[in-house]
Amino acid sequence: MNSFKLLVVFILLLLGSFAQRFQRHLINGTQNGYINGKKEMESLDALSSDEDIYEQEGYDIKFVGNEREGIELELKYKELKFRFCSDGCMDKVVIACYNSTDSNHILRGDCDPGQCMFKAGVSKERTYGTKFLWFMSYNFNRGFDNNEKICENAIMMSPDAEVSFTSKFPSCEPLKHDGNVAKLYIHQIPPGCPLYVLNAKKWTPPTTTTKQNSLETNQTTLKTSEANTTLWIGIGVGIFIIFVIIIIGFGFLLLLSNSNSKEASF
Repeated sequence: MNSFKLLVVFILLLLGSFAQRFQRHLINGTQNGYINGKKEMESLDALSSDEDIYEQEGYDIKFVGNEREGIELELKYKELKFRFCSDGCMDKVVIACYNSTDSNHILRGDCDPGQCMFKAGVSKERTYGTKFLWFMSYNFNRGFDNNEKICENAIMMSPDAEVSFTSKFPSCEPLKHDGNVAKLYIHQIPPGCPLYVLNAKKWTPPTTTTKQNSLETNQTTLKTSEANTTLWIGIGVGIFIIFVIIIIGFGFLLLLSNSNSKEASF
């Protein structure tokens, strides 16, 4: 009988140790799932944020919101080419900045050091009410009729920008890296008055070997954790079955022993 009690105590201690180990694996698995889920949510939030700022339309990007932290653009023809349209932009002004190789305090405008400004708007002449679209200042403009909708382009380069409708205005050469990548900052986009960058798309840095190795390591760790959890579940089920068999066996032996004792007493 004492041996039976000791065996029961031993099995209970073993089950307690297993329960602690299983709990640790379960917590680690939950934490890993939370971390991975959090990263996925952050990626979705970033994607949603990007959609609120710009839209990719074929080979062009249409900016519909501000992006003061900057966005890197891959320029198809290695030129930063803006397009601005009159539709929806009456009495509105757009302002964009870009990193430059030859910025100065005049061309910088409302931008940060090392940057140059592009500014465009649509206004109405006070005396005759004539509408006009302008780049940088009212000096560089094109008039249009009330029912007319126009769009004009400007390629940013040094010392002067190449403009589609008027004489050239002073400008800067965009600073590029990786051959044809320039960084753009959108400081002001009024509602309903977009700014386009032609022949451009958002640049995605090439995947490095380090990132690939990190991803493979995380995947391996996750698979190992899942395998360990499955192993401990199997061990737990096996121990439980053995425990039940031992209890039934000792119960049967105890009943048999009591039965024999009663027969001997008679």
